Amino acid sequence: MTALYVVIPLLVAGAVVVLVATARSRRKETADLLVERAEFARNAGGIEYSNGSGRPSFGYFPTEGRGEFPQPFDYAVEFVRGSTPVVAFEKRARKQSPGGTNTSALTYESVVEVPAARCPRLWIGPELLAVQNLELRSQIVPELAVGRQHRKLVVASPDADFARSAVSRETLQWLADRLGSWFRPVVLEHGTLRTNARPGDRLTTANILSTADLLIELLEVLPQHLR
Repeated sequence: MTALYVVIPLLVAGAVVVLVATARSRRKETADLLVERAEFARNAGGIEYSNGSGRPSFGYFPTEGRGEFPQPFDYAVEFVRGSTPVVAFEKRARKQSPGGTNTSALTYESVVEVPAARCPRLWIGPELLAVQNLELRSQIVPELAVGRQHRKLVVASPDADFARSAVSRETLQWLADRLGSWFRPVVLEHGTLRTNARPGDRLTTANILSTADLLIELLEVLPQHLR
């Protein structure tokens, strides 16, 4: 019993030290990223936005108005890559436990978007992700798929005829060759073509530019009426 009186306070103290160190590390990481992003924005001739300081000239923010963090984003930058406008943004979220409930730990979603035609929603991504969403599962277009089993890429849309006119198996193979068989979905909706910045969960100069280039290249692969 005496040992417990000693061990338990030590464990509590250790947990507090870890939490404080983690919080400091996270603040330093964010501060360093803000400096890096500011330099990137200056070099790219871009405009930075933070929550409450305006909105980019275009963009769709899927989780705006929802949950604990209803703001459209925590940070965004708008710039032009070649001749294509680009918006990249980052937003906080709560991590989920294996049971699907939110935890106290924070995570981030980082997204890059370019303008596209306004049209029915088009989702391209791994089948394993699509079947986890009841709405997407019901909208999968069977003939628009490449790969097998856990390496299968699919297309989902509420308008199957539109999907067939917009995406071909060759388009999917191009994505698979470019990104591999597992990547965060590419989504066309609300006048934007978007996907998660890759790699990593925070926006960096490297993943902003590489993801923007991917989307710009994909627009060139898609039919003219989607640009």
